[in-house]
Amino acid sequence: MNVDRKRAAVCAGAIAAMAIYVFAARGHERETPRPSALTLRDMALEHARTRLGDLHVESLTAPPPDPAGTLSSARVTCQFVPRSPNGTSSKFDCALPDGEVVRVKYGREAEIHAEVAATRLLSALGYAADRVYMVPSLRCYGCPSNPFLVMRTLDLLGIHERYVDEDEQDYGDFEWVAVERKFEGIAIEDHERKGWAWWELKDVKAPIAELDALRLVAVFLAHWDNKEDNQRLVCVDATPHAADQPCATPLLMLQDVGRRSDR
Repeated sequence: MNVDRKRAAVCAGAIAAMAIYVFAARGHERETPRPSALTLRDMALEHARTRLGDLHVESLTAPPPDPAGTLSSARVTCQFVPRSPNGTSSKFDCALPDGEVVRVKYGREAEIHAEVAATRLLSALGYAADRVYMVPSLRCYGCPSNPFLVMRTLDLLGIHERYVDEDEQDYGDFEWVAVERKFEGIAIEDHERKGWAWWELKDVKAPIAELDALRLVAVFLAHWDNKEDNQRLVCVDATPHAADQPCATPLLMLQDVGRRSDR
């Protein structure tokens, strides 16, 4: 009788232990966290491509596509967006009539023409690039006379968010400016990194010939100001993906090209 009781106790214990294991395993499956932003960013970098596609020689001489013709007219109008700009070149953000916010670079800056040429060359070679347009005349409503200097000064004083143009009909005219539209890809970032560094190319599994070609293009363009912020890791999936899901088609790209190395 005691033997039967012992066998029953052992069986009951085994069943209980198995049930605990099964429920614990299921609970663990439910509680398994999704990949962190850091992991998703590193996964994307590892599998990133370097080029969008084949050569597009016509991009060397033709301006970037402008379906609505907003930036193809003789005079472009926009509304000043009072943001504190980064960098050292004269620039400001401006909202077009349809609400699209673009970046305007102005003044006697060699970078204006260099960036137009550099982005067209990148596009012609099949690389991703921001769309940069040469605009003969731009009228900015609400612009101060020197928007970059004004906003940087207000930023140093910690009051740039208080900028208000008292006369909404006031405007400033700028000649031969570069207007930049960002490449459409969704940025892949984490809380610490907003780009990619050149030393990280060792972690990219793209063919070595493609990585070397990217390095050579950067050298040819004199892309010396190559801090992480001047490269972007973007997602070019055909269908939008959730922010907490891996990107199927990550892409490396250069941005802010054409800058002078002595700045």
